[in-house]
Amino acid sequence: MTVLAGVRVLDFTEYIAGPYGTMILGDLGADVIKVEPPEGDRWRQGQFYAPYESRNNLSLNRSKRSIALDLGTEEGKAAGGDATAHCASRFHFLAEEKVVIS
Repeated sequence: MTVLAGVRVLDFTEYIAGPYGTMILGDLGADVIKVEPPEGDRWRQGQFYAPYESRNNLSLNRSKRSIALDLGTEEGKAAGGDATAHCASRFHFLAEEKVVIS
């Protein structure tokens, strides 16, 4: 059993600090769900290790599950809102660096 077994994290973060923090939570046993745009987060761009996978992306997003949501569409906003509401009632932690509303 790990320290954070049973803890769930909804991860809306990008770049270094947020993904690094949620990676540590995942390494400690939390169930981390990474939410990305359909094209993937910006860390997937450049220095490709495998198709659509950069070294930075692979290293900072280990121990995570992922889901693609287009928060620029009504469907994506609804799904993101549903996920956040679900997070508020059942998850333990919500990680976000910014809120995208257009």
